[in-house]
Amino acid sequence: MCERTGTWATAVRRFLPDEIRLRQTRRLAECLDALAEAPDSLLALELTRENLAGVLDLLTGLGQKFPRARAVVLAERGWESYEWLMREAGAVHFTTSPRESETLARLASRHWETIPASRASAVALIWDSLPWSDVAMT
Repeated sequence: MCERTGTWATAVRRFLPDEIRLRQTRRLAECLDALAEAPDSLLALELTRENLAGVLDLLTGLGQKFPRARAVVLAERGWESYEWLMREAGAVHFTTSPRESETLARLASRHWETIPASRASAVALIWDSLPWSDVAMT
């Protein structure tokens, strides 16, 4: 979650299941560093006057750089007119209300379910599905 104040993170954290780790950053550059470490993440980006161009850049390039990552945009009331611009740029959700924190937690849970537990376990699943896997192990 990339936000200055922590308001959104506090609101969302109480609805997240224990297995989903919420990481907070304060700047978009920190958010990109965190994304490089966990490229399948769901990003929550706070939209402000100061970072409008940066959020748009991040959203438009997200699919190419991190194809499994998704982003939601969080903004203060009064920014509702930016919703469709953000969605067009690539946001999967846009909100101006911390009261939607439960919805954001559900989005995070659904996104979490699409991520393989680990690359090693995905390889093991494929290997186990091969017809000769039993023979190769003997």
